[in-house]
Amino acid sequence: MIEIKLVNHPDDRASFNLYVNHEVVAEMDIKIFPDVIKVYHTLVNADQRGKGYAKQLFTHLVDYARTNKLIIIPICEYVHAQFSAHPELFADVWQHDKQG
Repeated sequence: MIEIKLVNHPDDRASFNLYVNHEVVAEMDIKIFPDVIKVYHTLVNADQRGKGYAKQLFTHLVDYARTNKLIIIPICEYVHAQFSAHPELFADVWQHDKQG
């Protein structure tokens, strides 16, 4: 069973963690501000790569941003690459001029 949860950390950062059978196998390191969400890094365990888990985290991120009316600032190379490949699909959550 795959599940994605938002986990808040003590240092004001958070992450979307992807669980497979209750074990974290991928995470997206983020920080949520009043009108933006910064994405710092996406990591999938080496033995779990190639299963589409990064894409599932990305889809969850975009859904979360749309639901909460947030703009995504992709410091993470993976997220930036997804946006750059299909900018028309993400115009509502990605502003090119708000990098870093």
